[in-house]
Amino acid sequence: MTEGKKDELRQLLSKAMQSVIIEVPEGEKPISVEKYRECAQAFRESYRPDLSFILLYYRPTIQDEALKSKLFNFMKEELVDYISEDESVPPYTHWIQTAKRAIRGARRLIPIPLDSILEKLLEIVIANGAEQAILALNRGTRDKIGAFQKIILLEGLKVRYSGSTTDAHETHVAAGIRFVQLPSYTVGQIWDLYESEQSGSVELSSYAASLPPYLFHERLIPNLLHKSFIPMLDNTQSWFRQWSKFPMAFHLSILCDASLLIIDYTVSPLFCKPPPGKKELDKSDQFEIKIESTEFPNFDVDKFCQALSIIANYPVKSPLTWQYIDGDELFNVDSRFPNEMGKFAMPDHLSGISVINETEIDKAKCLYKLLTNPSSNIGGKLQIPIDRWIKSKIEDNPVDKMIDLGIAFESLYVPAKVPGKSRRIGYNLKKNASRYLGKNKDDQEKLEKKFKVIYDCRCDAAHEGRLKEKIEIEKDKHIRQSEFITEAQDLCRDSIMKILEDREFPDWNDLILD
Repeated sequence: MTEGKKDELRQLLSKAMQSVIIEVPEGEKPISVEKYRECAQAFRESYRPDLSFILLYYRPTIQDEALKSKLFNFMKEELVDYISEDESVPPYTHWIQTAKRAIRGARRLIPIPLDSILEKLLEIVIANGAEQAILALNRGTRDKIGAFQKIILLEGLKVRYSGSTTDAHETHVAAGIRFVQLPSYTVGQIWDLYESEQSGSVELSSYAASLPPYLFHERLIPNLLHKSFIPMLDNTQSWFRQWSKFPMAFHLSILCDASLLIIDYTVSPLFCKPPPGKKELDKSDQFEIKIESTEFPNFDVDKFCQALSIIANYPVKSPLTWQYIDGDELFNVDSRFPNEMGKFAMPDHLSGISVINETEIDKAKCLYKLLTNPSSNIGGKLQIPIDRWIKSKIEDNPVDKMIDLGIAFESLYVPAKVPGKSRRIGYNLKKNASRYLGKNKDDQEKLEKKFKVIYDCRCDAAHEGRLKEKIEIEKDKHIRQSEFITEAQDLCRDSIMKILEDREFPDWNDLILD
């Protein structure tokens, strides 16, 4: 955009602000431009889901139709390379495809009317001034690459650090990849926040500004809501309206002490031209999305969670994933309703937690590299054992835990099927596992007995659907079922760790162990 065009836009925006009003959804209370400005600024600076409805459904518009037409035509000229005209669908005859929907992982890309881009420009003017809006439009036409973040809520993990518990803390993983440990709050502090809300507006600090207003879906609300704390709202209201009205203290209780994994991404282009006459695109291959990290350009979150689980000796899950785009990016506009949020599942804060430090994060990185090394077969062969080990840690039923561990051990230690030859599962399991893990002959003999019991328990679980409350590990020596399962889980983890440390998955058909 030339300096002359910037001056022209500056004058148009100055006049527009004298004519702008806020259109109100049917049945809602009107608000002033100043109130809209307060909401837009607060939403950019802190976690304010209670303001989400206003920014989604209250629309800034210009009363002076002639001025509105001039501004619309100005934007049309600047974005001409990305606009598709279709007069068959009145009243919107100009369509543009933003990168936002592709960023959100939508299966279908739906172009939006250029009017929505104009509304976004007006929002930026109202929130942060005309110069910020000019920069936004200039970036949209000049820059070919935009930035956004993918944010993953990790369940079952906390990153240890020294410092105030009321501050968020970042821990480096790699360039463009980091942990953010959100603050911890006591029940009393949450209650204090809840009570203070009754007399005025309370904001969560800026560390949470990137958390989306639609963080939780309607299916989560009834489960997460403690009826004695916050009354359920009218079920006839939309989930979005309900969520926006929940006290901030409720939101804080969900985010309290949470660990986030944040990954920086780029997207190119920011806009593209929809095919003529087509209002839906089946694929998102019009946009190129990349991780900014040079160390991990193909970073696999699930594999990294597996590595974290092994190091922490605790199942680390990622129940919620969402994307964050700066509020002043012009391409940060999509359909009005946030109907696609990315991956999410029900968070379960009651399942426990494991605390790791920066040294252990470095160890997890090393394991991750081994699991994802394309020149090695380790990752593929360890997939079943790791999946089943983690599943055994999540399951509540001890029978299910033992079946999962049996599958994990069999995939670790029983050789592949050779035509015409018996696999001798129980024999190979105890022989191979005890020789591989045992430090000396005495240790190997003890492990062989233990693995025989593990296999017998696996058979009881699989064929009879039960386990004894006391497991006989030696003659006249019994231990509790839960203790035995924990020992079996630890042996499974030790096996996985040793294979990773050896950087080789043994071939039990050829390998001779002393």
